[in-house]
Amino acid sequence: MSAVDLAGVGGPVGLRAVPAGDLPRPAGEIQAFSMLLSEGIGDTIRFSISDTPVEQVKAGGHIPQCPGLRPRRLEIVSCPGCGRLQVDLHTLAARVEAAFEGFPHPLRIAVTGCVVNVPGETREADVGVSCGNGNTEIFVRGRVVATVSEARIVDRLIEEALRLAEEDRAQAKGLGRR
Repeated sequence: MSAVDLAGVGGPVGLRAVPAGDLPRPAGEIQAFSMLLSEGIGDTIRFSISDTPVEQVKAGGHIPQCPGLRPRRLEIVSCPGCGRLQVDLHTLAARVEAAFEGFPHPLRIAVTGCVVNVPGETREADVGVSCGNGNTEIFVRGRVVATVSEARIVDRLIEEALRLAEEDRAQAKGLGRR
């Protein structure tokens, strides 16, 4: 029995968030919704961000993945940006997101604007990029695999993601899974 049931609330329970800022996937709201949903609380979700309804649906679609309510899928994360940025992070993140639109394999891709976030987002991702000084380091599952120019970032991320997807499929096939 959920806390809502214990409180005697009748009827459907709607969860709504109106996060501040223009981040496409505000982590705090997603985590809060995920916790409530995993406890069986919530019948509907309304996730309002300062963007088009299509982008609101995309942002809200990340909520059920957190507690495992929906199978893992492609996830793109980026640092919030700060004074250490050495690249136009928001444009780069948008380019990466557009390039991976419809990518069928569940990977976590990190886009960071400096080396400070490498120990976190970039090293923990399946594929990641850490930008700085006109060059970027490409990470694959925690290891630096290449240093590329800013012009090659998106192409190299796609190459590495396709390679990982193929490796994962081959490994799954070898284990008798499909």
